Amino acid sequence: MRVTVCRFISRGPHCRLADIRAKGALAPAVAGPAGPGYSAAAAPRATLQYMVLWEVDRKVQAQNAGKYVSGARSLLRLMWFMDFLSVLITHLLEDTKELKEMASDAYDKALGPHHPWLVRSGIHAAMYFCPSKATFWKNLLAESTVTDPARIKVILGSFLEQMEPVRKHMWDFYRANKLDDLP
Repeated sequence: MRVTVCRFISRGPHCRLADIRAKGALAPAVAGPAGPGYSAAAAPRATLQYMVLWEVDRKVQAQNAGKYVSGARSLLRLMWFMDFLSVLITHLLEDTKELKEMASDAYDKALGPHHPWLVRSGIHAAMYFCPSKATFWKNLLAESTVTDPARIKVILGSFLEQMEPVRKHMWDFYRANKLDDLP
């Protein structure tokens, strides 16, 4: 599975979509995931894997200052958030705890390990302001075109089913390329 990205987001002259198009990188996909045999000339299209390996090739995957902000590093933070959503939605579908407990547990499992003590303490203090579960569902239904609570849970379950393969695939890719500990 390849997760396709329509363009690269970067600062400075490091990567331009026009350069990728000029090399023919947006041609039809080639079977198989991007891996250690990466070469810019053979890259079939602009994918998240291509972007990450492009940065690794140029040794900019950990940069977060100056003219360049690493897409690989930003994507890792997005994957942490996807982990958080996965745990939180699973709790919402089980519906056995209060929202504060669900959100706190999801934070502790997915985001907490990546934050320093001060941020974790601030987040846990903020959890006391979570609404009750009933208020959360009421507000969610009020903001939605769907008015049936059971239907919202079906939609959340479907979202979780569609997100999980992408999340797992990206984690496998990052681990295979030893990128899961970017600063």
